[in-house]
Amino acid sequence: MKKFLLTAISAAFVACVAVAQPIAQPFASKISANAFRMGKSMANRNAGIMPVEHGMHTLAHENTTRDPKEISFQVTGNEISKFGYVPTGIPASALRQAGITGWGYCMAIPAEMVDRYVGNTISKINFYAYPGTYSDSKIFIGQLADAQGNIKNLWEKEVVVKGGNTRLNSYTCDYKIPNDLKGEIIIGWYSGAANCLSSDTLSSKYGIMAYAYADPTGNGLGAYMLGTEGDGKGFLLNYLQFDGLVVSSPIWVETTGDAGLKYNDAALYYIDDVRGFAGKTDDNTLQVANMGLDSMRTFTYTVNTTEGEQKHTYNFKKPVPFFGTVNLPASMNLPSKTGRSEATLTIDEVNGVADEYTEKEENEGKFNFITLENAYHRTPVVEELTSVSCGNCPIGLAGMKQLVDTIGENNLVAVSIHGDYDKNIKEDPLKASTYQEFFTKYAESLPSSYVNREIKAYPHGEVIDACRFIQSQPCEATISVEGKNGLRGTDITAKVKFSIDVPAETYGITYVVTEDGVKTDQLNYLAQLYMTQPEKVDSAFKNDPYIYPYCTVDSKVVNNKYVFSNLEMDYVARYVMHAGTAEDNILPAAKAGEEVKNTITIKSALIGASNKANLRVAALLVDKNTGKIITASQTKVGSSNTSDNNAFTGINNATVSAENGFAQIDAANGAFVVKAEGAVAQVYDAQGRLVTSAHVDGETSLPTWGHGVYVIRVTKGNQVTSQKAIF
Repeated sequence: MKKFLLTAISAAFVACVAVAQPIAQPFASKISANAFRMGKSMANRNAGIMPVEHGMHTLAHENTTRDPKEISFQVTGNEISKFGYVPTGIPASALRQAGITGWGYCMAIPAEMVDRYVGNTISKINFYAYPGTYSDSKIFIGQLADAQGNIKNLWEKEVVVKGGNTRLNSYTCDYKIPNDLKGEIIIGWYSGAANCLSSDTLSSKYGIMAYAYADPTGNGLGAYMLGTEGDGKGFLLNYLQFDGLVVSSPIWVETTGDAGLKYNDAALYYIDDVRGFAGKTDDNTLQVANMGLDSMRTFTYTVNTTEGEQKHTYNFKKPVPFFGTVNLPASMNLPSKTGRSEATLTIDEVNGVADEYTEKEENEGKFNFITLENAYHRTPVVEELTSVSCGNCPIGLAGMKQLVDTIGENNLVAVSIHGDYDKNIKEDPLKASTYQEFFTKYAESLPSSYVNREIKAYPHGEVIDACRFIQSQPCEATISVEGKNGLRGTDITAKVKFSIDVPAETYGITYVVTEDGVKTDQLNYLAQLYMTQPEKVDSAFKNDPYIYPYCTVDSKVVNNKYVFSNLEMDYVARYVMHAGTAEDNILPAAKAGEEVKNTITIKSALIGASNKANLRVAALLVDKNTGKIITASQTKVGSSNTSDNNAFTGINNATVSAENGFAQIDAANGAFVVKAEGAVAQVYDAQGRLVTSAHVDGETSLPTWGHGVYVIRVTKGNQVTSQKAIF
């Protein structure tokens, strides 16, 4: 069978990597393709799902409950029967021009779901195909074989695909899911030639059409497949989403055997470490998926620590349906003894009954308590992903300037990481080879920012809130950095002081060198829009002192198509040495209060800066267990800087107020916690400036982002209550 080529985005969807991302707002999707850049044309998102002509076809599962042995993303068992047309946004002319004639769909089943069918035989593959005629067709079962998106063939069968909403394609299969199968599987169909790609009334308006149904789980994985015959390009995969709603092609798989889905079953996708104060109660971030057919309303979990066992119950305000995934705060008690200690969380019960699937221990996760008595504020580290061939990326440049002005250059670490978005437009001359693996792995959208490698944030505005959140968190260390240019290169010295005893090889230091004042030509959609619609730009951005200059900057048109601006850029990444790539940047054991010194020299040839006098150096303290950046410091060469060197005192004077009966206010660990229903909470500093605000419908934490006196005001209708605290 031919190999498939996954795009950067669809590969992430198919792989189903469970990563907690509290803040995420992609701006410009990065999609690579050999024949054409599919995805840029996918703009018809408001077209929605249009009913199939001649009505809906009633399927076997209509008015019945979901079959536990069926593999699909249905919840009730009725969803697929309501499929309709969806526009892919891909013009038929673009496919014909690229010589692409193939068409198909594959459904990706994540490992957590596959595990529940181990031992069963896939007995039948069912699907509907868009009206048309198809040839050279196959149904197949595959698996991702490598990081490049190639698919290993597990099973295939030649079939005759019938198009149309009343023509069910149902074919037998004899593939048995083995116990040693690791990872997701991909099930689908493909035809080497199809006349459904010709223009018709709908296609001329919306682009190529396809069948799809609204995926009720919101997490369904799959991709429409395009291909060519005999030219070695293989197939291109992508996914469709409209108005934030995931849509899946009508395909479902029947299995036979003793295995299948259960009714009360939860999987723990992700568990974080907990940093907090000794003997206190704190929340740990979990990512939990409901793998049971019954909606998950509650789950009970046990936390095993060095000091014993804890039992807790989490009640969902809104039930989580089958295959729904949620990030949630799980309450737990920190040990009374300071330091690092291992712990295990196990989900025991779902909806009051024992978790019905525990074979693969997917309901269990190990983590660490980092228990503190004395602590420091964390320093935010922003790694922005950008490219000179990304026309939207000047917004990221504006966002970086706004971020530094708001947070302060000595209070954060800023790194602008360049990579190639589209070499056909312009190869990026500023990409640092040592950062390219990071860029390739995380550049799902451009521009985008990762804060301390734990929060993905849109780089204009949103990243500021993410940085303030990091600043409000306690940590176990402070770090200083000093940089000097020498004869051999740039010398960097980092000094780390922990507030707890730490074992050897638990922490490492990542060293980063950046350069300011770098000028290069940048593709600029803001300037392009200003050339053609200046009134529209003025209306939108004239009052924004950060974005507007990138709209009005002198620019030139290249090849009668692209608008480039010669821009000056700061914090351009020139070199990175990741923690663990050398023994020198892995830290030894240290006692509380002891200073650990680490020095490296980076050769000038490795940095490749245009002006050594404009270099900055940064030292990032990385937790080996999670890969998170705990804290950091950055400075210009010839100078030094230290991350927060003041003890994290939390609340020195805080009380709880529930006088009016509608709101409860707690103050702890740098934040106000408000419990109320239908209220608005606002936090002000001592000068009366609004710091943060939120609508409260349950429980909400509002960080203060700093030290000093703060006042919180909570209102609900005509009811008002307030509280003052010293942080």
